Amino acid sequence: MKEIAALKKEGFDIPFVKFLLRKDNVLIMEWKGFVKADLIKEAHEKALSVIKENNVTGLVEDVVNFTGPFTEVNQWFISYWVPAALKVGLKKAGVLMSSSYFTQLSVEQLKENPEFKRLGLGYRIFGEMNKATDWLLEGVTVR
Repeated sequence: MKEIAALKKEGFDIPFVKFLLRKDNVLIMEWKGFVKADLIKEAHEKALSVIKENNVTGLVEDVVNFTGPFTEVNQWFISYWVPAALKVGLKKAGVLMSSSYFTQLSVEQLKENPEFKRLGLGYRIFGEMNKATDWLLEGVTVR
């Protein structure tokens, strides 16, 4: 696995999100700490270019060590980010779940949103990374 990008909060040395690309072109966004809505959007904007540049079809958002106002971003995610991600080639996204109640709530709200379901992005929640990546690679021929 290769780290291809990382974003840091202003004045901090540790990234709040790392972009890790596996040999099978699965992208992992590894989140750390409390992240505000504007930085969540910034990270997802960066993800769009990483997805396009690397022919990524599967994404895992590892939010095990993440907390933040994801609910504030859900509508933007549905109306802007998911259509853009589908356009650049993303087919499936898995979330490796946090123990944070608020993160769990916002991910569940997103998953159950009818508009989100209509867009057609495969989306599941997992407790283990290997289960998430196995699901992402179902039916995919790795080049």
